[in-house]
Amino acid sequence: MISRYSVQDAGSFGMALHRLHMLWRAVIDESVASLGFTQTRWIVLLHLQTLGEGCTQKELAQDIGIELPSLLRTLAQLEEQGWIERRTSPVDRRARQVWLTPHGRQRVNELEQVVSQARAQLLAGITEEEVLQMRETMMKIERNARARLNPDALEDSASG
Repeated sequence: MISRYSVQDAGSFGMALHRLHMLWRAVIDESVASLGFTQTRWIVLLHLQTLGEGCTQKELAQDIGIELPSLLRTLAQLEEQGWIERRTSPVDRRARQVWLTPHGRQRVNELEQVVSQARAQLLAGITEEEVLQMRETMMKIERNARARLNPDALEDSASG
């Protein structure tokens, strides 16, 4: 449990997470710049890779945490470059699914290699156990935040 003293430090913890997030992105930005990736594009492509091809534009926007119109501009650029294609969902004709083209898969592989090297540099001197513990702690914080922001979802999942 969090003691009274550590609750007072919680604000600095949140700020440290924010700074870390910004620095992490800056290192990735710098690492992938030579490949011609902007932050917006590499974020979309990595989220697409994680979610899986065939996800809808709406799912991708939600996963990234941005509004759909912002994502649509980036998807249009990626489509113009021949990295992705958008197809109408066979299940819901209103939904558009996102797929990598063969050229896009090649670019994502290049991206993942460079990001992996940058990640290794960022995690230098940190044990695998420490990384796993940090990940577990961050997931707990994320669950708490989601429960705080959407308490009805918790009740729905408990009853279903």
